[in-house]
Amino acid sequence: MKITRGGLDDPRVQALLAHHVRTARAETAPGSAHALDLTALKSPDVTFWSAWKDDSVVGVGALKRLSPTHGEIKSMHTAEAQRRAGVGAAILRHIIDSAQDIGMTRLSLETGSWAYFDPARALYRRHGFGECPPFGEYVEDPHSVFMTLPLTRGPSATGFVKYIVRSARAGDASAACEVVRRSISELCGDDHHGDGDVVARWLANKTAVNCESWIRSEHNVALVAERESVIVGFGLMNVVEASIRMLYVAPEVRFQGVSKALLHRLEAEARQRRIAELRLESTATAQRLYASCGYVSDGDGAPASGLIARSYQMRKRISSGL
Repeated sequence: MKITRGGLDDPRVQALLAHHVRTARAETAPGSAHALDLTALKSPDVTFWSAWKDDSVVGVGALKRLSPTHGEIKSMHTAEAQRRAGVGAAILRHIIDSAQDIGMTRLSLETGSWAYFDPARALYRRHGFGECPPFGEYVEDPHSVFMTLPLTRGPSATGFVKYIVRSARAGDASAACEVVRRSISELCGDDHHGDGDVVARWLANKTAVNCESWIRSEHNVALVAERESVIVGFGLMNVVEASIRMLYVAPEVRFQGVSKALLHRLEAEARQRRIAELRLESTATAQRLYASCGYVSDGDGAPASGLIARSYQMRKRISSGL
């Protein structure tokens, strides 16, 4: 799947958008549908994306600029034949990443309160959105649900997620495994592109039994991130190979500093063992995270696992090794 900016002049995109507007109006109360039509989407304060598989448009989404730091997600729609294949999640992640790239610190949205919109609200919650009061020009409406996601988080930020990072125990295996599986399925769409066969092969060895063996191994350092006694992240380092083997977080805590906290703790564990340099094989999804933490390219190509089309070999000098 490829997500591209624009496409509003393409008849295939226009047909999908027309269906989106008709459906939004049919599935909510009169006057409570806020879907943008084609003219509104061409406004200079709106950035529009279309998602494609081969020559078919499979989804759309847009970002409306409310202020230099606040954006609104609009026109999220997936073609019916492509639902439950990760299209909506991939578009949403693309919009979140794009908003962060231009310096926005908050994303908000309005969606319907009727049962038809249950899957959409669940998708947003999995990506960290929480309900909020009306924003912008919206007013209270029993047929609308308003949600928001802070993109810059810290101890004083509204919605800051408090968590701890600790050594993993054998009893954590089942919960940690579930985090890994959800992270791959829901957050790694840029790598598996919604291909069910690829996802199935990727998840094949991600079992609670295997996870427990990785945690127990004397060759590994395994960590979990925990929020209110619930495991929301898992990190694994092989100290013999001096390599980061796994770093996954639950979709609902993405962009909340959990990945970096796990990574920094793994690096600290490596320094204690006099490991001078760490290496890893990154997915496309995680490459930006590792680069922001000081990892540099060490070549790329087909991954050792053979599961995805491309991986990125990266490394970081973390100490003098003395």
